[in-house]
Amino acid sequence: MSYATSYWGHHFLLGKPDAELRVQATSFLSIDDRRRRWLMRWLLMDRDGFPLAKILRVLKEVRSRLQENTSGDDVWYDELQDVVEILVQLDEMRLRNRDSNGNTPMPSEVMSTSHRIMIIRDLARSYKLAGRLDDGISHFQAGLARIEGIPEAAAAAAGAWLLNGLGILYDQQGRVDLAIETQERALALQQHASPDLDAVLTTNELGRLRRHRGEFGAARALHKRALAALRAAAPPHDVPDVQELWTLSHLAKTHRAVGDTSAALALHAEVLAARSRLLGADHPHALWDASDVAKCHAALGDAAAACRVQAKAVRRREAVLGPAHHDTLWAVNDLALMCEAAGRLGEALRLHTRAWEGQARTLGAEHATTRWSLDEVRRLRGEVERCGD
Repeated sequence: MSYATSYWGHHFLLGKPDAELRVQATSFLSIDDRRRRWLMRWLLMDRDGFPLAKILRVLKEVRSRLQENTSGDDVWYDELQDVVEILVQLDEMRLRNRDSNGNTPMPSEVMSTSHRIMIIRDLARSYKLAGRLDDGISHFQAGLARIEGIPEAAAAAAGAWLLNGLGILYDQQGRVDLAIETQERALALQQHASPDLDAVLTTNELGRLRRHRGEFGAARALHKRALAALRAAAPPHDVPDVQELWTLSHLAKTHRAVGDTSAALALHAEVLAARSRLLGADHPHALWDASDVAKCHAALGDAAAACRVQAKAVRRREAVLGPAHHDTLWAVNDLALMCEAAGRLGEALRLHTRAWEGQARTLGAEHATTRWSLDEVRRLRGEVERCGD
């Protein structure tokens, strides 16, 4: 059952499904409840691997395959809304199974807040890349209204994670003040209900937002407060957990923002090593860490080291996410900038061109990222012509 849950879509895409199999797949995926039960099982099975990027990619590619030579009317689903709906359903299950003491009489916790927030962060990026931030806000607001309608929700601070998600989406829209206000609402709920580690997650979000607003001292203080709480709550361990690594990563970004690049490099390198041990070197989050290390080398003027680390990250992204994935293409853009800093203008132009062409196919010609890449291509073409590279 577990193998079929995780890999049936993969095998469907690798093979050449006949008409009968296509009909069966269409029937399965066209029913919301059936499709979401499968996705819920997949999310709960692979808690440590954070499989959201893989799930969204499989759903998109399977739908595209089923829509070949059809009108597509029978194969419609919104994979992003599906994930929000699943998270809401899981919280509804948790709340309605609480006993009079507030305990959940289930074999194990349905989903930890830590796991859920990691999913939400990736989900918010997916809404942004799809140009659907307004849809994401609508989906999270609808979920919040449902949760707030459950009597047990207030005592359990159940709406806090939805407020976390809304805050992240508002930040993606550039509405930083509203994002901060929303995260502070979440923090107040958490501290009133039970001042535990859930509040640490929101403290980190507030630190990230303060950095976005240029309040670097406040950002650093918030991340350090979160880090101290995480370390106080856990016994000594060789490898930090996911939330501690996330905190250290954003503390490092705060160092970078104030120009303390050497400290940032040391901390990003520490996070990369630990995340690789915890989740694997090819995990998408570890690949982000690798790019952060490369950016620190670039900021310190070591273009050769920056290009070497970033080129390796690009190769791994290609293998794990695919050459056309938006994270892969953005990493290609970053590598192009580093090659330009190293004086390799021709290579930089080729890389930006590859990213632009891929983004035009996957995101659309008018997407902000695609337009940025096109501007870089045009600029570098002029540089190459002038230099004769």
